Amino acid sequence: VSTQSTWVTLLSNRLNANTTVLPGSQKVLSCHSELLLLLWKFIDINPIFRNGLVRLIDITKLVGVLVFTMYEDGQNQDGLINIASYILLSLSEEEAFCLALNRPFNQRLPTQLPGFSGNYFDLLVLAVHYFIGLNQDRIRSNYDVFFTILYNASFHARCTSTVAAGKMVSLIENFSSPKVMLKNELRSQDIVREFIKVIDVLLTSEFKGNASVVLSLLRSKKSIDNLSQLKTDASQHTEIQEFLTSLQIDYIVRILRSIGPKAEEYMTQHPSARDSDIVQFLQRISLVGAVEPPVWKPHKPVLPLEAHTKITKWSWAVVFFHNLNPQLAGSKCIQLFPIVRKTKDQPQTLQERKYSVEKPTPQVAMAPTQRTLPFRNAFLKLIEEPVNPIDVDFWKLLFLAPVGPVEVFGLITLDEVRKLRVRQPFNLATFLFKCVQQIYLFSCSTNSTYIPGIAALYLLTRLLPVALEGEVQESVDDFGDGLNRTNDQLGQPYLYNVTDNLFWNNTTLGPEGDVITYTEIAGSPLDKPLGQILIESLVKLAQRPGYTYISSKTSDFSELPNYPLLDKRKLWTSGLAVRDCENRRDGFIDQGRLAVLRCLLACFVESMYKEDPHWENRFIQCFNKLETENVTLCYSLLNTALSYQPAGLLPFTSYWTDDSEHVVEVALQILLAGLNYGQSDNNTFDTSKSAFWNVICNLNADRDMAFLSYGFLTLISNRLDACTTYLPGSQKLLWCHAELLLLFLRVSQSNPTFRSLFCKSMDLPRLVGVLVY
Repeated sequence: VSTQSTWVTLLSNRLNANTTVLPGSQKVLSCHSELLLLLWKFIDINPIFRNGLVRLIDITKLVGVLVFTMYEDGQNQDGLINIASYILLSLSEEEAFCLALNRPFNQRLPTQLPGFSGNYFDLLVLAVHYFIGLNQDRIRSNYDVFFTILYNASFHARCTSTVAAGKMVSLIENFSSPKVMLKNELRSQDIVREFIKVIDVLLTSEFKGNASVVLSLLRSKKSIDNLSQLKTDASQHTEIQEFLTSLQIDYIVRILRSIGPKAEEYMTQHPSARDSDIVQFLQRISLVGAVEPPVWKPHKPVLPLEAHTKITKWSWAVVFFHNLNPQLAGSKCIQLFPIVRKTKDQPQTLQERKYSVEKPTPQVAMAPTQRTLPFRNAFLKLIEEPVNPIDVDFWKLLFLAPVGPVEVFGLITLDEVRKLRVRQPFNLATFLFKCVQQIYLFSCSTNSTYIPGIAALYLLTRLLPVALEGEVQESVDDFGDGLNRTNDQLGQPYLYNVTDNLFWNNTTLGPEGDVITYTEIAGSPLDKPLGQILIESLVKLAQRPGYTYISSKTSDFSELPNYPLLDKRKLWTSGLAVRDCENRRDGFIDQGRLAVLRCLLACFVESMYKEDPHWENRFIQCFNKLETENVTLCYSLLNTALSYQPAGLLPFTSYWTDDSEHVVEVALQILLAGLNYGQSDNNTFDTSKSAFWNVICNLNADRDMAFLSYGFLTLISNRLDACTTYLPGSQKLLWCHAELLLLFLRVSQSNPTFRSLFCKSMDLPRLVGVLVY
C-alpha cells in the first residue's frame, strides 16, 4: 500500500503546487516526466502491481492528476499527453478501476474544462471532448486510446451528468454530416463511430442512470435520424459504406422512437421544466424489449511498435533537456531525435526560454514554434493579400490557434499591425469585426471556455492600440520598399478612417474602394454601433460566472436598498456594499479577468492619441452608462483593488504571488479611465451620466468609508513600508503607486464625506509622512 500511495503523492505534486492556498508555497518537481514514464513501465510490465494500485488506494486521485497533466500538455506541448493516456488505457483494463470512476468528482483542477456535478467518468468525457476540440495533429494519434478508455469505462458507468452527455452527443452532431465524414480529415468517422458505441453501451448497461444521455439524444434527434437513414442506404454511399455498416446505432434509434413522443408530450405540458425534471421523467419510463446488459469485455489493445519507439525517443529527449545546465551531453552527435539550433536573430521559443544556456539552445523538432507556425503564416497572409471574409478555414487558423496572450504579443509586432493597416485596410476591418463578433458570441454563450472568444480577446488587445492611432503618419515606410509616402501619396483607401467608421458607422471600404455596411452580427440585426456592442459584450464577460469569478451556490438574490443598481451576485469579492461575498477566485479566474480588462484598456487608448485632455472617448462613454452591469463592475474593480494585501503573513511571503497583483494594477487603470468621463472644467461631476462617478459620489455608509480608508492607506503606504522593513527586501514593492495616488485624489475630490471621515478616523500623520516621502 505504501508503494502505491507514494506514486500518487509524487505524481500529485504538479497539481498540488498549482492549487495551494498560498500561491508558490509548494515547489514543483522537475522530474514529472520521469515519474510518468516509470509508472507506465511498472503498470505495463507488472499486472499484479496494476491490480494492487487500483484496489488498495483511491485511484480517482490519480485520474484527476493524469487529466490535469494531459490538460497542461494541451497548452504547453511537452509530450506528456501520450504517456498519461497510455497509463489510463492500461488501468481501464481493470474492472475495479472502471467501477471507481463512479465516485463523485470532488477534486479541484485548475483547468478551463466546463463546470459539472458528476463523477470521474464525466471528467474523462469532458477531457476527451476538450482534446478533440484542440484539433492538433499530435493529439489525433491518441484518439484510439481515448476511445478505448471511454469504451472500457462505459460498461460500469452508473450515472452520466447532463454536461458530459451533451458533449458526447454534440461531437456526434458536429462530425456526422456526410460531407465531413466523406473528407474524414479530422478522423470524423472514428469520432462518430466510437461515441455511438460508447452511448450504446451506456444505455444497454444502465438506462435509468444514463437518462441524461437520452435527453441529449432527443435534442439532437435529427442528426441521429440522418445517421440511421444513411446506414439504411449504405449501398448508395460507397465511399463511406464500410463506416456506415459498422455503426451500432439500431438500439439507440429504437429507444428514441419509443421514448421520443412521451418526452415531447411531457415537455409540451411542462414548458418550464428543468433538465433534472425531464431526466427524472425519463427514468420513470419502462422500456419494452430492452436489450440484455452486455458482458464486460474490455478492449486490450497492444500498443504498436511506433508508440513504443516514440516513447523511447521522448524519454531520452527528456533526459537531454533536463540536463542542459550543466550540459550533460553534446548535441552535435545525437541522432536518436532531431535537434534544431536557433540563430541569435531568431526569437526564442518557450522551450529555449525554459532551458537557457550560454550557447544557442538545442531544441526538439516538436517545439512550440511548430504549433504557432500556422497562426503566424495566417497573419502574414493578411498583410500580403486580400482575404475572403467567408473563408472559414483561413479564419480558423487565427481564432482556434493554441496560443496564449504572451504568444500573440510575441508573434504579432506593432509594426506588422501598422503594415496591415496601411496595405490591407479591408483585411484589418474584417479581422476587427470578426474579433468583436467572437467576443459577442462569447458573452452570449454559457460556455466559459469558448476558445474563439478567448482568442479574440487577446487579438483585439493587440490590434486595437495600433488601429486607433488615427490618420496614417507622414514619411513612414510601411510598404517595405524603401520609399517614404505622404498621406496624399497613400490614396483614398488609406485616408479612410477604418476604425472610426467601422465601430461607430458600421461601415468600411471594400477592396475596390466601395463602401460596405455591416447589417448583422452572428445572425442578429446590427442595430447599434459596433463599438457599443463591443463594450457591452466585454462588460458582460467581466461578470461571467466561471470566467471572472467562481459563483457561490448559496448566493443571496435579495436586493440592497441603498445600492439600487448593484447586482451583488456578480461581485468579484467582498468590500463596498457587501461584507461577506462568497464568490471565489483562483489562478485561472485571474487570467480571465486580465484578458477582459486588458481588452477594455485597449479600447480606451485612443484618448492618448488626442491633444485635448477632455476629448470625449466614445468607448469610455459607452462604458460609463448608468446601468446595472457597469455599476456592478465598478464595485468589483474597487473591491478587488482596495482589498489587496501587499504584505504577506510572514517576511518574504509577499513574493509568493499569482496574477492577482496584475489584476489590481489593470483594475486601477480601468477605474481611472472610467473617471476621465463626466467631469467638467469646474470640477463638477455628472452622476446621472457616469456610472463610475455615480458610485464614488454616492458612497456614504460608515462601513464603506472604513473600507475605502483602510484600503487606500494600506496600499499607498506600501512604497514606504517596503523600504523600512527590519529585514531588507522582505516585502515586495507594488508598481501601481501612481494609479493609487490618482484614484485617491479622484475619490477625495468627489466625495466630501469620505474626505471628512478619513481625516477624523484614520492615522492622518501616517498618510502625510507617506505623501512627503
